[in-house]
Amino acid sequence: DADSDDDGLNDGDEVNIHDTDPNDADSDDGGVNDGDEIANGTDPNFYDDDLAQLYFAGGRRGCATTSGGGDAPLAIVLSLLGLAMLRRRRSRAA
Repeated sequence: DADSDDDGLNDGDEVNIHDTDPNDADSDDGGVNDGDEIANGTDPNFYDDDLAQLYFAGGRRGCATTSGGGDAPLAIVLSLLGLAMLRRRRSRAA
């Protein structure tokens, strides 16, 4: 299958496996493309888990933190918050 949005996932897998939009590289509009989210174990349909992934990728795109080296505790808190929200969302869906 083709990869219409160039996110690293073929269109068939996006529709049949991941429930993502094959014409939108970032289905949840969280800042990380769907293929990277699948590869990193985050949910491409849940934008809140993208923040930690962007931060730890080194680019810190979209993350309002200082540029110094003292913001690692903030990243940990944000990561834990994102995981808690993901767990809560998944428990509601079950």
